[in-house]
Amino acid sequence: MSGRMRVCISGVLCFLAVFGAMAAPDFGSRTQVGTVAYVEIDEASGLAVSRNNPHIIWVANDSGPNAVYAVTTNGTCVGMYYIDGFAMRDWEDIAIGPGPIAGVDYLYIGNIGDNNSAYATIFVARIPEPAVDPGQAFVTSTLYGAGIFTLQYSSGAIDSETLMVDPWTKNIHIVTKRDGTSSDVNLHTAAYPQSTSGTTTMAAEGSVNLSYAVGGDIAPSGEQILIKQSWQDDTFLFNTLYPERIYHWARGTGQTIRQALDGARTQVPYSANSSDQCEAVAWKHNDAGYYTISEGASQPLYFYDNLDLGEFHWLDTEAGINGSVSPSDQWVAQGSSVDVTATSDAYYHFSVWTGDTQGDAGNSVMTLVMNAPATVQGNFIENLAPEGTPEWWMVLHGLTNGTFAEEELADGDNDGRLAWQEWVCDTDPTNGASVLQITDIEPDGAGMKVYWKGGVQSTQVLEWRTNLVSGTDWMPVHTNLPPTPVISDFTDPMVTNPAGFYRIKVER
Repeated sequence: MSGRMRVCISGVLCFLAVFGAMAAPDFGSRTQVGTVAYVEIDEASGLAVSRNNPHIIWVANDSGPNAVYAVTTNGTCVGMYYIDGFAMRDWEDIAIGPGPIAGVDYLYIGNIGDNNSAYATIFVARIPEPAVDPGQAFVTSTLYGAGIFTLQYSSGAIDSETLMVDPWTKNIHIVTKRDGTSSDVNLHTAAYPQSTSGTTTMAAEGSVNLSYAVGGDIAPSGEQILIKQSWQDDTFLFNTLYPERIYHWARGTGQTIRQALDGARTQVPYSANSSDQCEAVAWKHNDAGYYTISEGASQPLYFYDNLDLGEFHWLDTEAGINGSVSPSDQWVAQGSSVDVTATSDAYYHFSVWTGDTQGDAGNSVMTLVMNAPATVQGNFIENLAPEGTPEWWMVLHGLTNGTFAEEELADGDNDGRLAWQEWVCDTDPTNGASVLQITDIEPDGAGMKVYWKGGVQSTQVLEWRTNLVSGTDWMPVHTNLPPTPVISDFTDPMVTNPAGFYRIKVER
Protein backbone atom coordinates (compact mmCIF):
# COMPACT_ATOMS: atom_id res chain seq x y z
CA MET A 1 0.00 0.00 0.00
CA SER A 2 1.42 3.37 -0.94
CA GLY A 3 0.43 5.52 2.00
CA ARG A 4 1.68 9.02 2.73
CA MET A 5 4.49 9.85 5.07
CA ARG A 6 4.67 13.05 7.10
CA VAL A 7 8.23 14.28 7.54
CA CYS A 8 9.10 16.71 10.28
CA ILE A 9 11.74 19.29 9.35
CA SER A 10 13.59 21.00 12.13
CA GLY A 11 16.66 23.15 12.28
CA VAL A 12 18.24 23.97 8.93
CA LEU A 13 16.18 23.23 5.82
CA CYS A 14 17.88 20.73 3.52
CA PHE A 15 17.50 21.19 -0.20
CA LEU A 16 17.77 18.50 -2.83
CA ALA A 17 21.01 18.58 -4.71
CA VAL A 18 20.55 19.15 -8.43
CA PHE A 19 23.45 18.14 -10.61
CA GLY A 20 24.29 19.19 -14.12
CA ALA A 21 22.50 16.99 -16.61
CA MET A 22 23.00 15.53 -20.03
CA ALA A 23 20.48 16.71 -22.56
CA ALA A 24 17.18 14.86 -22.40
CA PRO A 25 14.74 14.72 -25.30
CA ASP A 26 12.53 17.75 -25.78
CA PHE A 27 9.27 16.64 -24.16
CA GLY A 28 6.01 18.50 -24.64
CA SER A 29 3.70 19.67 -21.90
CA ARG A 30 1.04 17.51 -20.30
CA THR A 31 -1.84 16.37 -22.52
CA GLN A 32 -4.84 14.46 -21.20
CA VAL A 33 -5.47 11.59 -23.59
CA GLY A 34 -8.24 9.89 -21.63
CA THR A 35 -9.78 9.01 -18.29
CA VAL A 36 -9.44 5.56 -16.72
CA ALA A 37 -12.87 5.10 -15.23
CA TYR A 38 -13.06 1.32 -14.74
CA VAL A 39 -14.32 0.77 -11.21
CA GLU A 40 -11.64 -1.74 -10.17
CA ILE A 41 -8.80 0.63 -11.09
CA ASP A 42 -8.81 2.93 -8.07
CA GLU A 43 -5.22 2.70 -6.88
CA ALA A 44 -3.08 2.54 -10.01
CA SER A 45 0.53 2.23 -8.95
CA GLY A 46 2.18 1.00 -12.16
CA LEU A 47 1.96 1.45 -15.93
CA ALA A 48 3.63 -0.43 -18.81
CA VAL A 49 3.00 0.41 -22.45
CA SER A 50 2.66 -2.57 -24.80
CA ARG A 51 5.03 -2.71 -27.75
CA ASN A 52 3.19 -5.48 -29.64
CA ASN A 53 -0.44 -4.63 -28.86
CA PRO A 54 -0.94 -1.20 -30.43
CA HIS A 55 -2.68 1.39 -28.24
CA ILE A 56 -2.66 -0.82 -25.12
CA ILE A 57 -1.31 0.15 -21.68
CA TRP A 58 -1.08 -2.29 -18.77
CA VAL A 59 -2.13 -1.03 -15.34
CA ALA A 60 -1.36 -2.55 -11.94
CA ASN A 61 -3.33 -1.71 -8.80
CA ASP A 62 -1.49 -1.97 -5.51
CA SER A 63 -4.45 -3.65 -3.83
CA GLY A 64 -7.52 -5.63 -4.83
CA PRO A 65 -7.72 -8.71 -7.06
CA ASN A 66 -4.52 -10.38 -8.28
CA ALA A 67 -5.07 -9.00 -11.78
CA VAL A 68 -3.60 -6.55 -14.24
CA TYR A 69 -5.73 -4.41 -16.53
CA ALA A 70 -5.46 -3.70 -20.24
CA VAL A 71 -6.41 -0.10 -20.93
CA THR A 72 -6.43 1.68 -24.29
CA THR A 73 -4.49 4.87 -24.82
CA ASN A 74 -7.75 6.79 -24.47
CA GLY A 75 -8.40 5.24 -21.06
CA THR A 76 -10.96 2.53 -21.90
CA CYS A 77 -10.43 -0.68 -19.95
CA VAL A 78 -10.80 -3.66 -22.31
CA GLY A 79 -9.61 -6.52 -20.11
CA MET A 80 -8.93 -7.79 -16.61
CA TYR A 81 -6.28 -10.53 -16.53
CA TYR A 82 -5.76 -12.56 -13.36
CA ILE A 83 -2.25 -13.88 -12.73
CA ASP A 84 -2.68 -17.50 -11.65
CA GLY A 85 -0.56 -18.43 -8.64
CA PHE A 86 0.56 -14.86 -7.85
CA ALA A 87 -1.08 -13.51 -4.71
CA MET A 88 -1.79 -9.82 -4.16
CA ARG A 89 0.03 -8.27 -1.20
CA ASP A 90 1.17 -4.87 -2.43
CA TRP A 91 1.69 -4.72 -6.19
CA GLU A 92 3.60 -1.50 -6.73
CA ASP A 93 4.83 -1.51 -10.32
CA ILE A 94 4.64 -3.29 -13.65
CA ALA A 95 7.11 -3.45 -16.52
CA ILE A 96 7.46 -4.97 -19.99
CA GLY A 97 10.66 -6.58 -21.17
CA PRO A 98 12.29 -9.60 -22.78
CA GLY A 99 12.52 -13.03 -21.19
CA PRO A 100 13.58 -16.59 -21.91
CA ILE A 101 11.87 -16.89 -25.33
CA ALA A 102 13.39 -14.67 -28.01
CA GLY A 103 10.98 -12.24 -29.61
CA VAL A 104 8.37 -12.55 -26.83
CA ASP A 105 7.50 -9.63 -24.58
CA TYR A 106 6.80 -10.45 -20.94
CA LEU A 107 4.85 -8.65 -18.24
CA TYR A 108 6.75 -8.26 -14.97
CA ILE A 109 4.59 -7.53 -11.92
CA GLY A 110 6.27 -6.36 -8.74
CA ASN A 111 4.78 -7.44 -5.41
CA ILE A 112 7.40 -5.22 -3.78
CA GLY A 113 5.61 -2.69 -1.54
CA ASP A 114 6.41 -2.77 2.17
CA ASN A 115 5.43 0.44 4.00
CA ASN A 116 6.52 -0.87 7.38
CA SER A 117 9.63 -2.75 6.16
CA ALA A 118 8.14 -5.91 7.59
CA TYR A 119 8.61 -8.56 4.88
CA ALA A 120 11.73 -10.65 4.56
CA THR A 121 11.02 -11.42 0.90
CA ILE A 122 9.37 -9.75 -2.07
CA PHE A 123 8.08 -11.30 -5.29
CA VAL A 124 8.13 -10.57 -9.01
CA ALA A 125 5.98 -12.46 -11.53
CA ARG A 126 6.99 -12.82 -15.19
CA ILE A 127 4.46 -13.99 -17.77
CA PRO A 128 4.18 -13.70 -21.58
CA GLU A 129 2.12 -10.70 -22.58
CA PRO A 130 -1.25 -11.81 -24.01
CA ALA A 131 -2.62 -10.48 -27.29
CA VAL A 132 -5.10 -7.67 -26.77
CA ASP A 133 -7.16 -5.82 -29.38
CA PRO A 134 -7.93 -2.23 -28.39
CA GLY A 135 -11.34 -2.61 -30.04
CA GLN A 136 -12.32 -5.78 -28.19
CA ALA A 137 -15.28 -6.05 -25.85
CA PHE A 138 -14.23 -6.21 -22.20
CA VAL A 139 -12.84 -9.64 -21.30
CA THR A 140 -11.99 -11.33 -18.03
CA SER A 141 -9.25 -13.92 -18.38
CA THR A 142 -6.63 -15.81 -16.38
CA LEU A 143 -2.97 -15.98 -17.37
CA TYR A 144 -1.31 -19.26 -16.44
CA GLY A 145 2.31 -20.33 -16.16
CA ALA A 146 3.87 -17.28 -14.55
CA GLY A 147 7.44 -17.58 -13.35
CA ILE A 148 7.56 -16.35 -9.74
CA PHE A 149 10.84 -14.93 -8.43
CA THR A 150 11.34 -14.76 -4.66
CA LEU A 151 13.79 -11.96 -3.89
CA GLN A 152 15.36 -10.40 -0.83
CA TYR A 153 17.60 -7.44 -0.04
CA SER A 154 21.00 -8.06 1.47
CA SER A 155 20.31 -5.46 4.18
CA GLY A 156 16.83 -6.69 5.23
CA ALA A 157 13.29 -5.58 4.52
CA ILE A 158 12.91 -2.33 2.53
CA ASP A 159 9.93 -0.48 1.04
CA SER A 160 10.08 -0.26 -2.77
CA GLU A 161 7.74 0.92 -5.53
CA THR A 162 9.92 1.01 -8.64
CA LEU A 163 10.41 -2.07 -10.83
CA MET A 164 12.32 -1.85 -14.11
CA VAL A 165 13.49 -4.47 -16.63
CA ASP A 166 16.55 -3.85 -18.79
CA PRO A 167 15.77 -4.66 -22.46
CA TRP A 168 19.50 -5.18 -23.10
CA THR A 169 20.30 -7.66 -20.32
CA LYS A 170 16.89 -8.92 -19.03
CA ASN A 171 18.03 -7.93 -15.54
CA ILE A 172 15.37 -6.92 -13.02
CA HIS A 173 16.12 -3.64 -11.25
CA ILE A 174 14.35 -2.43 -8.11
CA VAL A 175 14.80 1.11 -6.83
CA THR A 176 13.82 1.49 -3.19
CA LYS A 177 11.33 4.12 -2.12
CA ARG A 178 13.08 4.68 1.17
CA ASP A 179 15.33 2.67 3.43
CA GLY A 180 13.67 2.34 6.82
CA THR A 181 12.96 5.79 8.22
CA SER A 182 15.46 7.57 5.95
CA SER A 183 14.79 8.94 2.50
CA ASP A 184 17.75 7.10 0.94
CA VAL A 185 17.05 5.54 -2.43
CA ASN A 186 19.14 2.58 -3.63
CA LEU A 187 19.39 0.34 -6.67
CA HIS A 188 19.12 -3.46 -6.32
CA THR A 189 19.50 -5.95 -9.16
CA ALA A 190 18.39 -9.52 -9.83
CA ALA A 191 20.52 -10.61 -12.77
CA TYR A 192 19.15 -12.75 -15.61
CA PRO A 193 18.43 -15.65 -15.59
CA GLN A 194 16.37 -15.22 -12.44
CA SER A 195 15.60 -18.40 -10.50
CA THR A 196 12.06 -19.55 -9.80
CA SER A 197 13.26 -21.87 -7.03
CA GLY A 198 14.55 -20.72 -3.68
CA THR A 199 15.25 -17.13 -2.68
CA THR A 200 17.59 -14.83 -4.58
CA THR A 201 19.52 -12.13 -2.74
CA MET A 202 19.68 -9.12 -5.02
CA ALA A 203 22.93 -7.29 -5.61
CA ALA A 204 23.00 -3.99 -3.72
CA GLU A 205 24.34 -1.46 -6.23
CA GLY A 206 24.35 1.72 -4.21
CA SER A 207 22.45 4.96 -3.98
CA VAL A 208 20.50 6.90 -6.58
CA ASN A 209 20.33 10.69 -6.60
CA LEU A 210 16.67 10.80 -5.51
CA SER A 211 14.36 10.75 -2.55
CA TYR A 212 11.14 8.76 -2.32
CA ALA A 213 11.14 6.97 -5.68
CA VAL A 214 7.64 5.69 -6.48
CA GLY A 215 7.85 4.44 -10.07
CA GLY A 216 10.12 4.17 -13.05
CA ASP A 217 10.70 2.71 -16.47
CA ILE A 218 13.55 1.94 -18.87
CA ALA A 219 12.77 3.03 -22.43
CA PRO A 220 12.18 0.34 -25.07
CA SER A 221 15.50 1.31 -26.70
CA GLY A 222 17.29 0.77 -23.38
CA GLU A 223 18.91 4.18 -23.83
CA GLN A 224 16.82 6.25 -21.42
CA ILE A 225 15.50 5.93 -17.85
CA LEU A 226 12.69 7.76 -16.06
CA ILE A 227 12.08 7.64 -12.30
CA LYS A 228 9.20 9.38 -10.51
CA GLN A 229 9.88 11.15 -7.22
CA SER A 230 6.93 11.83 -4.95
CA TRP A 231 6.61 13.56 -1.60
CA GLN A 232 2.92 14.33 -1.11
CA ASP A 233 3.24 15.60 2.45
CA ASP A 234 0.28 17.51 3.77
CA THR A 235 2.02 20.86 4.32
CA PHE A 236 2.22 23.64 1.78
CA LEU A 237 5.80 24.49 2.77
CA PHE A 238 7.03 20.92 2.33
CA ASN A 239 5.36 20.49 -1.06
CA THR A 240 6.78 23.83 -2.19
CA LEU A 241 10.30 22.85 -1.22
CA TYR A 242 10.09 19.28 -2.48
CA PRO A 243 7.60 19.08 -5.34
CA GLU A 244 6.77 15.92 -7.28
CA ARG A 245 9.20 15.43 -10.13
CA ILE A 246 10.21 13.02 -12.87
CA TYR A 247 13.89 12.67 -13.64
CA HIS A 248 15.58 11.43 -16.80
CA TRP A 249 18.94 9.69 -17.22
CA ALA A 250 20.61 9.02 -20.55
CA ARG A 251 22.36 5.69 -21.04
CA GLY A 252 25.36 5.30 -23.28
CA THR A 253 26.25 2.32 -25.41
CA GLY A 254 27.46 -0.54 -23.23
CA GLN A 255 26.58 1.18 -19.97
CA THR A 256 24.91 -0.72 -17.17
CA ILE A 257 21.88 0.73 -15.43
CA ARG A 258 24.13 1.44 -12.46
CA GLN A 259 26.54 3.41 -14.63
CA ALA A 260 23.69 5.31 -16.28
CA LEU A 261 22.21 6.31 -12.90
CA ASP A 262 25.64 7.54 -11.83
CA GLY A 263 25.41 10.06 -14.65
CA ALA A 264 23.70 13.41 -14.64
CA ARG A 265 19.94 13.58 -14.32
CA THR A 266 17.54 15.98 -16.00
CA GLN A 267 14.17 17.03 -14.65
CA VAL A 268 11.55 16.53 -17.36
CA PRO A 269 8.07 18.07 -17.62
CA TYR A 270 5.56 16.91 -15.03
CA SER A 271 2.45 18.49 -13.57
CA ALA A 272 0.77 16.79 -10.64
CA ASN A 273 -2.04 14.66 -12.01
CA SER A 274 -4.40 15.47 -9.16
CA SER A 275 -4.47 15.80 -5.41
CA ASP A 276 -4.04 12.02 -5.33
CA GLN A 277 -0.53 10.58 -5.31
CA CYS A 278 0.99 9.75 -8.69
CA GLU A 279 3.23 6.68 -8.69
CA ALA A 280 3.04 5.48 -12.28
CA VAL A 281 5.19 6.50 -15.24
CA ALA A 282 5.84 4.50 -18.42
CA TRP A 283 7.59 5.07 -21.72
CA LYS A 284 5.60 4.92 -24.92
CA HIS A 285 6.81 2.63 -27.72
CA ASN A 286 9.90 3.82 -29.61
CA ASP A 287 10.79 6.16 -26.69
CA ALA A 288 8.09 8.43 -28.11
CA GLY A 289 7.11 10.02 -24.77
CA TYR A 290 5.73 8.95 -21.40
CA TYR A 291 2.39 8.42 -19.66
CA THR A 292 1.44 9.14 -16.06
CA ILE A 293 -1.59 8.40 -13.92
CA SER A 294 -2.49 8.97 -10.25
CA GLU A 295 -4.10 6.74 -7.67
CA GLY A 296 -7.81 7.18 -7.08
CA ALA A 297 -10.99 6.50 -9.03
CA SER A 298 -11.62 7.86 -12.55
CA GLN A 299 -8.15 9.32 -12.95
CA PRO A 300 -6.95 11.26 -16.01
CA LEU A 301 -4.37 9.55 -18.19
CA TYR A 302 -1.71 12.07 -19.23
CA PHE A 303 0.91 11.94 -21.95
CA TYR A 304 4.12 13.91 -22.50
CA ASP A 305 5.21 13.73 -26.14
CA ASN A 306 8.83 13.31 -27.22
CA LEU A 307 8.93 16.23 -29.63
CA ASP A 308 12.26 15.10 -31.06
CA LEU A 309 10.70 12.01 -32.62
CA GLY A 310 7.38 13.01 -34.13
CA GLU A 311 4.45 10.69 -34.82
CA PHE A 312 4.52 6.92 -35.32
CA HIS A 313 2.00 4.65 -37.04
CA TRP A 314 1.32 0.94 -36.45
CA LEU A 315 2.09 -1.40 -39.35
CA ASP A 316 0.26 -4.73 -39.12
CA THR A 317 1.67 -7.31 -41.54
CA GLU A 318 -0.14 -10.60 -42.01
CA ALA A 319 0.34 -13.68 -44.17
CA GLY A 320 -2.24 -15.96 -45.70
CA ILE A 321 -1.63 -19.69 -45.60
CA ASN A 322 1.42 -21.17 -47.33
CA GLY A 323 3.72 -18.18 -46.99
CA SER A 324 5.22 -15.52 -44.76
CA VAL A 325 5.49 -11.75 -44.69
CA SER A 326 8.28 -9.55 -43.35
CA PRO A 327 8.90 -7.34 -41.48
CA SER A 328 6.76 -8.26 -38.47
CA ASP A 329 4.25 -5.87 -36.88
CA GLN A 330 5.92 -2.67 -35.75
CA TRP A 331 5.68 1.06 -35.16
CA VAL A 332 6.95 3.16 -38.05
CA ALA A 333 7.77 6.86 -38.06
CA GLN A 334 5.44 9.18 -39.92
CA GLY A 335 6.41 9.47 -43.59
CA SER A 336 8.88 6.58 -43.53
CA SER A 337 8.99 4.04 -46.34
CA VAL A 338 8.87 0.33 -45.52
CA ASP A 339 9.48 -2.51 -47.98
CA VAL A 340 7.07 -5.32 -47.11
CA THR A 341 8.04 -8.68 -48.63
CA ALA A 342 5.87 -11.74 -49.19
CA THR A 343 7.70 -15.08 -49.41
CA SER A 344 5.85 -18.20 -50.53
CA ASP A 345 6.38 -21.73 -49.27
CA ALA A 346 7.76 -24.34 -51.70
CA TYR A 347 5.31 -25.27 -54.50
CA TYR A 348 3.32 -22.06 -53.99
CA HIS A 349 3.68 -18.53 -55.31
CA PHE A 350 2.65 -15.05 -54.25
CA SER A 351 -0.67 -13.86 -55.67
CA VAL A 352 -1.75 -10.46 -54.34
CA TRP A 353 -1.65 -8.04 -51.42
CA THR A 354 -4.90 -7.18 -49.67
CA GLY A 355 -5.67 -4.51 -47.09
CA ASP A 356 -4.20 -1.00 -47.10
CA THR A 357 -2.13 -1.58 -50.21
CA GLN A 358 -0.12 1.01 -52.10
CA GLY A 359 1.29 0.77 -55.61
CA ASP A 360 1.51 -2.60 -57.32
CA ALA A 361 -0.52 -5.02 -55.19
CA GLY A 362 0.63 -7.86 -57.46
CA ASN A 363 4.33 -7.46 -56.66
CA SER A 364 5.72 -9.61 -53.87
CA VAL A 365 7.69 -6.61 -52.58
CA MET A 366 5.51 -3.60 -51.85
CA THR A 367 6.75 -0.23 -50.61
CA LEU A 368 4.47 1.43 -48.06
CA VAL A 369 4.74 5.10 -47.17
CA MET A 370 3.50 5.30 -43.60
CA ASN A 371 1.34 8.41 -43.38
CA ALA A 372 -1.35 6.50 -41.46
CA PRO A 373 -1.77 3.13 -39.72
CA ALA A 374 -1.77 0.26 -42.22
CA THR A 375 -2.72 -3.41 -42.32
CA VAL A 376 -1.58 -5.53 -45.26
CA GLN A 377 -1.78 -9.25 -45.97
CA GLY A 378 0.24 -11.24 -48.46
CA ASN A 379 -1.71 -14.05 -50.12
CA PHE A 380 -0.42 -17.18 -51.83
CA ILE A 381 -1.73 -19.81 -54.24
CA GLU A 382 -0.52 -23.27 -55.22
CA ASN A 383 1.61 -23.99 -58.29
CA LEU A 384 -0.25 -26.13 -60.84
CA ALA A 385 1.08 -28.46 -63.52
CA PRO A 386 -0.46 -28.05 -67.04
CA GLU A 387 -3.47 -30.32 -66.35
CA GLY A 388 -4.22 -28.52 -63.07
CA THR A 389 -2.53 -30.89 -60.61
CA PRO A 390 -0.96 -29.10 -57.62
CA GLU A 391 2.79 -29.55 -57.36
CA TRP A 392 2.62 -30.03 -53.57
CA TRP A 393 0.21 -32.97 -54.07
CA MET A 394 2.57 -34.73 -56.45
CA VAL A 395 5.49 -34.19 -54.07
CA LEU A 396 3.37 -35.52 -51.21
CA HIS A 397 2.89 -38.77 -53.15
CA GLY A 398 6.49 -39.01 -54.31
CA LEU A 399 5.77 -38.21 -57.95
CA THR A 400 9.12 -36.51 -58.50
CA ASN A 401 11.04 -38.74 -60.91
CA GLY A 402 10.22 -36.58 -63.91
CA THR A 403 8.96 -33.06 -64.43
CA PHE A 404 5.63 -32.20 -62.91
CA ALA A 405 4.12 -32.05 -66.41
CA GLU A 406 5.35 -35.59 -67.06
CA GLU A 407 4.32 -36.97 -63.69
CA GLU A 408 0.72 -35.82 -63.88
CA LEU A 409 0.27 -37.77 -67.16
CA ALA A 410 1.64 -41.02 -65.72
CA ASP A 411 -0.30 -43.95 -64.26
CA GLY A 412 2.21 -45.14 -61.71
CA ASP A 413 -0.12 -47.59 -59.93
CA ASN A 414 -1.61 -49.08 -63.15
CA ASP A 415 -5.23 -48.58 -62.13
CA GLY A 416 -6.23 -46.93 -65.39
CA ARG A 417 -6.26 -43.42 -63.94
CA LEU A 418 -3.62 -40.83 -64.71
CA ALA A 419 -2.16 -38.85 -61.82
CA TRP A 420 -4.12 -35.70 -62.68
CA GLN A 421 -7.34 -37.75 -62.70
CA GLU A 422 -6.50 -39.23 -59.31
CA TRP A 423 -6.04 -35.68 -57.97
CA VAL A 424 -9.52 -34.75 -59.15
CA CYS A 425 -10.96 -37.95 -57.69
CA ASP A 426 -8.94 -37.55 -54.47
CA THR A 427 -7.56 -41.06 -54.74
CA ASP A 428 -4.01 -42.28 -54.12
CA PRO A 429 -1.90 -42.32 -57.33
CA THR A 430 0.47 -44.86 -55.79
CA ASN A 431 -2.18 -47.42 -54.74
CA GLY A 432 -3.98 -49.36 -57.45
CA ALA A 433 -6.83 -50.23 -55.06
CA SER A 434 -7.55 -46.56 -54.43
CA VAL A 435 -9.76 -45.64 -57.34
CA LEU A 436 -13.14 -44.04 -57.98
CA GLN A 437 -15.56 -46.64 -59.33
CA ILE A 438 -19.07 -48.07 -59.00
CA THR A 439 -18.73 -51.43 -57.30
CA ASP A 440 -22.30 -52.82 -57.39
CA ILE A 441 -25.88 -52.07 -58.46
CA GLU A 442 -28.84 -54.06 -57.18
CA PRO A 443 -32.55 -53.51 -56.79
CA ASP A 444 -34.10 -53.30 -53.37
CA GLY A 445 -37.64 -52.72 -52.24
CA ALA A 446 -37.32 -48.91 -52.42
CA GLY A 447 -35.60 -48.59 -55.79
CA MET A 448 -32.18 -49.23 -57.24
CA LYS A 449 -29.24 -49.30 -54.83
CA VAL A 450 -25.86 -48.18 -56.13
CA TYR A 451 -22.53 -48.77 -54.34
CA TRP A 452 -19.26 -46.99 -55.09
CA LYS A 453 -15.87 -46.14 -53.61
CA GLY A 454 -13.55 -43.16 -54.02
CA GLY A 455 -11.82 -40.34 -52.17
CA VAL A 456 -13.09 -38.03 -49.48
CA GLN A 457 -12.32 -34.46 -50.64
CA SER A 458 -14.13 -34.29 -53.99
CA THR A 459 -17.78 -33.64 -54.66
CA GLN A 460 -19.30 -36.87 -56.04
CA VAL A 461 -22.38 -36.75 -58.27
CA LEU A 462 -24.28 -39.98 -59.06
CA GLU A 463 -25.92 -39.66 -62.51
CA TRP A 464 -28.29 -41.87 -64.55
CA ARG A 465 -29.55 -42.13 -68.14
CA THR A 466 -31.54 -44.68 -70.13
CA ASN A 467 -28.90 -45.50 -72.78
CA LEU A 468 -25.43 -44.54 -73.90
CA VAL A 469 -26.29 -43.80 -77.55
CA SER A 470 -29.22 -41.42 -77.64
CA GLY A 471 -31.97 -40.04 -75.48
CA THR A 472 -31.86 -37.78 -72.46
CA ASP A 473 -28.69 -36.30 -71.01
CA TRP A 474 -27.15 -37.64 -67.83
CA MET A 475 -29.48 -36.81 -64.95
CA PRO A 476 -28.04 -36.21 -61.44
CA VAL A 477 -29.83 -38.31 -58.84
CA HIS A 478 -27.59 -37.80 -55.78
CA THR A 479 -24.75 -35.50 -54.68
CA ASN A 480 -22.15 -36.47 -52.08
CA LEU A 481 -20.51 -33.38 -50.55
CA PRO A 482 -17.06 -33.63 -48.98
CA PRO A 483 -15.88 -34.96 -46.73
CA THR A 484 -17.38 -38.09 -48.27
CA PRO A 485 -17.12 -41.69 -47.06
CA VAL A 486 -14.60 -43.88 -48.86
CA ILE A 487 -17.42 -46.41 -49.36
CA SER A 488 -20.83 -44.92 -50.30
CA ASP A 489 -24.23 -46.09 -51.38
CA PHE A 490 -27.52 -44.56 -52.49
CA THR A 491 -30.96 -45.98 -53.23
CA ASP A 492 -32.49 -44.29 -56.28
CA PRO A 493 -36.29 -44.39 -55.73
CA MET A 494 -37.08 -42.96 -59.17
CA VAL A 495 -35.61 -45.84 -61.14
CA THR A 496 -37.52 -49.13 -61.08
CA ASN A 497 -36.57 -50.32 -64.59
CA PRO A 498 -33.04 -51.79 -64.48
CA ALA A 499 -32.57 -50.93 -68.20
CA GLY A 500 -30.41 -47.85 -67.63
CA PHE A 501 -26.92 -46.72 -66.75
CA TYR A 502 -25.21 -45.04 -63.75
CA ARG A 503 -21.95 -43.16 -63.52
CA ILE A 504 -20.03 -41.24 -60.86
CA LYS A 505 -18.82 -37.75 -61.77
CA VAL A 506 -16.41 -35.86 -59.52
CA GLU A 507 -15.74 -32.14 -59.12
CA ARG A 508 -12.92 -30.49 -57.26
